[in-house]
Amino acid sequence: MKNNTVTKQFLPIGETDLSIYGFLYKTAGARKNKYAVTAFPNRGEILVLFTFASSYEEAFQIAKSAYEASTYPKVNVSHFAVHGICQSSTCHCGGEIRIKKFPLDWATTR
Repeated sequence: MKNNTVTKQFLPIGETDLSIYGFLYKTAGARKNKYAVTAFPNRGEILVLFTFASSYEEAFQIAKSAYEASTYPKVNVSHFAVHGICQSSTCHCGGEIRIKKFPLDWATTR
């Protein structure tokens, strides 16, 4: 499979070469280390960042840094949704995609 996925950079989801599902399940690399982070800055436009991280929290921090460095508006983004594959040993979901939301307060990060 050809892999032209841009990582650690937010892009409109229509400009990426993979869906979130495609990145998490089909892109080379360990499934437990891949995350997709979504943001909705303009009420309808979906931005996505693909990244490799050790946890949902680390993926959130990578996304937050990338978003702060971007030209996208900060004021309309109240949270990031981090998508990853469930790795719980007690869950019987079979490795489904799980989403954790992380709130953002841009007033305290500037």
